[in-house]
Amino acid sequence: MTGQAWPALDPGTRSPLHGLHRRQLGQLEVTAQSIGTTAPAAAVASMPAIVAAQAGGATMYSFLLATVVVLLVAYCINRFASRMAASGSLYTFVARGLGPVPAMLCGVSLILGYGVLAMATLVLSGGYTLRLLSFSGAGNGVALMLGLASAAAVVMVRGVSVASRVTLAIEAAAIGAVVVVIAGLALRTHGRMDNVLIPSGAVTPGGFGAGVALAITAFIGFESAAALGPEARRPHLTVTRAIGQTVGVAGVIYLAGAALQLSVFPGGVAGLAATSTPLPTLAVRLGAPWLSIVLDLAIAASAFACTIASATALARLLFSMAREGVLPAEIGRTSQRFGTPHVAILIGWLGIVSIPLVGVASGISVADAFVMLVTVATFGYMLAYVLVCSALPAFLYRIGELTASALGAGVTATVVLCAVFGLYAVPSTGTNRALFVLSGATVLIGTGLLVRRSRGRATGVVRLGLYDEPIAADLFSPSWRRAS
Repeated sequence: MTGQAWPALDPGTRSPLHGLHRRQLGQLEVTAQSIGTTAPAAAVASMPAIVAAQAGGATMYSFLLATVVVLLVAYCINRFASRMAASGSLYTFVARGLGPVPAMLCGVSLILGYGVLAMATLVLSGGYTLRLLSFSGAGNGVALMLGLASAAAVVMVRGVSVASRVTLAIEAAAIGAVVVVIAGLALRTHGRMDNVLIPSGAVTPGGFGAGVALAITAFIGFESAAALGPEARRPHLTVTRAIGQTVGVAGVIYLAGAALQLSVFPGGVAGLAATSTPLPTLAVRLGAPWLSIVLDLAIAASAFACTIASATALARLLFSMAREGVLPAEIGRTSQRFGTPHVAILIGWLGIVSIPLVGVASGISVADAFVMLVTVATFGYMLAYVLVCSALPAFLYRIGELTASALGAGVTATVVLCAVFGLYAVPSTGTNRALFVLSGATVLIGTGLLVRRSRGRATGVVRLGLYDEPIAADLFSPSWRRAS
């Protein structure tokens, strides 16, 4: 009996992303990355008031629609993550779907998103820690900021497993503290559900769109588990679970937290929108000022965990772009001892620390600095989400796996994200408009520089979209077979 011979299997001797410690992280550690970047504890304590200032009585509906939109985005990202393990995350996915230039646009957008979010949470963590310690003056603020950033860098260089465990422990404790406080406040008050479900006052399309866009910012970073794909065991399953679980858990926390704050806050929506520290303010008004200390500690810890997780994702993105030749090759080096992209971590650390230090030294308040930085980070994330959602149908069509559900999810998510962000950004004035213009200019200039550098190379960028691949050692490794 004769038959056609099977082609010989010829796996490479090393992964394109060699140097990282492959197949080391379990489900909890990968999930911790996404939860840490999202920082639900800090978000639920601050975002309902910010959303209420724009959406008014439609605050709950803004969070509800934001959750639905983010679930659609998560679906699109998971269709990529179930097929490839890429430390470049969305940047790599867009490269596979739309090609080099859109990928570079996505890469710069993600650098802006991860980097500036890390700055924002570093500022927030430092501000709340100073408040707890009763420090004052720029000098103390600068020293504390440097200390927090240095601690984060040491944790990241020691290894992503260490960073993930630290992030998970901190965020779990912070979420637990916030949930206990919210539950305690709910038991001591009699809320009004009409403040939650019935819009009070005029709700404009622009205000509602801004509310949804801001509510989406509470989720940003949920996809960062994808950056740990090459380092995860069973990455196609582990990463997709982490992304889905993070969106689900965060959505429940935000909806419940916003509902409680709207129902019990004096003055309803107007009262909530008028304060930048709603939960501590509510604790004091209810005669439990000690709870504000617990909340300050939880927010500071959650923000610090977000700094670590955001900087971790940023370092993997820079590492991946360097391995492809988009950035200088030196950035793609890894530590032989710890298996971490230590050069990318150092470069990211310098960028993350510099701007907050200038802001603190110049006397900008923590609240103002945080809002401005989150606005810039939101621009980067929203653009990256639009690109990855629009890339999904093209990618699946190219590999012959396009389905109606994938096409519908990709198109719907892209259209809704563009509409929501347009309603938020186009009518903006003053500082917000200046920040959007600055963000857009930064992304365009950065993309232009990358394209010019790539075209100036003798061989061009021919390796764009690298992801982890099985190697010869994997086929004979007992640990790899167990992980698979």
